[in-house]
Amino acid sequence: MKRAIQKPCGLLVLPVLLAALLAPAAAKAADYVCTAELPVEVALTGESDELFIVTITAEEGTPMPEETELVLAGNETGSFTGFTFTEPGDYVYTVRQTPGETEYMTYDDAVYTVIIQVTNTEDGGLTYQIFASEDQNPDEKAAAVRFLNTYAPPPKPTPTPGPSATPGPSATPGPSGTPGPSATPGPSGTPGPSGTPAPTPKPTPGKTPTPSEGPQPSESPQPSEGPQPSEGPQPSEGPQPSEDPSAAPTPTPAAPLNWLIPQTGDTLPVVALAVVAVAAAAAVVVLVVLRKRNRREH
Repeated sequence: MKRAIQKPCGLLVLPVLLAALLAPAAAKAADYVCTAELPVEVALTGESDELFIVTITAEEGTPMPEETELVLAGNETGSFTGFTFTEPGDYVYTVRQTPGETEYMTYDDAVYTVIIQVTNTEDGGLTYQIFASEDQNPDEKAAAVRFLNTYAPPPKPTPTPGPSATPGPSATPGPSGTPGPSATPGPSGTPGPSGTPAPTPKPTPGKTPTPSEGPQPSESPQPSEGPQPSEGPQPSEGPQPSEDPSAAPTPTPAAPLNWLIPQTGDTLPVVALAVVAVAAAAAVVVLVVLRKRNRREH
């Protein structure tokens, strides 16, 4: 009986001992894991709303991030996350940007080789370091990946101002008022024909006494006055030019003695005066002759 009971007790102690031995090993395996992330920056010169795509690749069997494609806007930083490493080693990745199709955009075509180096820690765990370098410059190492894109559209043309309004031709002043023809004075009044003086009657000598009667001194015949020249129509003065040529000229009354003064161009009064002068001279001669006869007779 006692031996039969001891056998089952021994069988129960053995699993307990095995579990006690395996528990520290499981705890140690859980601590021997590390996770990593790879920072990525997309810088942009210029202004654009485009989203840029960055991809990561690796050889088969290499631990990969949760997402192998990262979408970032210009001047934004993101990360590839979810790398899980359970043992030390150098894990190699290739990171590049997928070029887009935006016009005037220059995409950075750099290709980065990224090494995630996993090492043991002093406390028995794992840690990592990142060494990223461009393929064109492998000696420069960085802890992150950076792409630089440039957006440079041509400058917008400056609107050309329209042609300035050309000032219209300046108003040409109309011809200055040409003064109307000055009033032409009407023809000066042509003096009408002066009255022709009546013929001067020759003086009739006194009756000559016959010798029988005795010489009576006859009265000296007085020379008859020659006919006074009749006042001829005085030449009316031509109309004085007035400001209003339509106004009729006002004749200026002739002076009462104008007929005694010979006027320029007035030939008839001059002739009349000449006749009167001749007649007077003749009368004087007759008187002188008669007086001489009377004296002789006495």
